[in-house]
Amino acid sequence: MYLLLVALYAIGIGALGCAIFMFFVRMEKKKALILALIGLLIIVGTMVSNMLRPSYEKESSILVEETAVTNEKNSDGLYVCKVNDPYTMFQYFDES
Repeated sequence: MYLLLVALYAIGIGALGCAIFMFFVRMEKKKALILALIGLLIIVGTMVSNMLRPSYEKESSILVEETAVTNEKNSDGLYVCKVNDPYTMFQYFDES
């Protein structure tokens, strides 16, 4: 997936570069504008897809330095353990 995103960035930057070259050489301005728009759409689409994909795949593990178990039981009579991951801003709960 990573290589596909790098290839899409390269294609988008190449299209923009070709459009700028065509514009400065005073070739067909309509084709240069269309090529620039296509290049921008590819770059923006790649940026959006890069933000939407998950930061990890399948199973993940976190390293925890400190954990805390509450002294109070929940409504099911079980203790609750909360782990905060500061890097991904996720909170993990365990009620066993």
